[in-house]
Amino acid sequence: MNAFKNQCVSMTWRLLRFSCLASAAVVVIVLCAWAGYHVVVGADPLIVRLFGIRDDVELIRTAEMVEAFRIRGDMQRKPPPQGVRHIHGHTILAGPVVVDAETRRALAETLTSAWTYWWIGGKPCLPQPGLAFRFTKGNRVTEILICFECDELIVLSPEHGERYEDFDYGRDELVRIAKRLFPADDIIQSLD
Repeated sequence: MNAFKNQCVSMTWRLLRFSCLASAAVVVIVLCAWAGYHVVVGADPLIVRLFGIRDDVELIRTAEMVEAFRIRGDMQRKPPPQGVRHIHGHTILAGPVVVDAETRRALAETLTSAWTYWWIGGKPCLPQPGLAFRFTKGNRVTEILICFECDELIVLSPEHGERYEDFDYGRDELVRIAKRLFPADDIIQSLD
């Protein structure tokens, strides 16, 4: 009877060890697959959440055309008078400026980096964007409005509406890009 009991205990431990190893293997495979997918696609889940879907992140990275606009931040976003050019109710002051390839890469890298954003905070202000970017690829368009007063941006896409995020850690690079695109704009040039 003792030998049978020892054999049962031994088999139980083997089964338990096998189950643990199998579970660990599944976890490792899933994590590796996720990490590999994450590295290949290169989109942090927080960035995907901000832009709505992975396709919008790719649109920012691979846009055929990127245009920059100086806009007037309008908290109430009333429709502008007939014939006034605007982006989502914000009057266009200058632009479009076609963004060159080098600046486009720097902009895409900054906007799609999780290190650009202050994810855990929120600010008690209503953004008044002074800068807008339009990313176009084929018939897909995503626009990003930038407010340097509160370091907040608004992602606008037809499929996902408006999403807001604080870009405190990416401010310096976005200011450099804005100054490069609008060298004659006194307000943009005065940003620090």
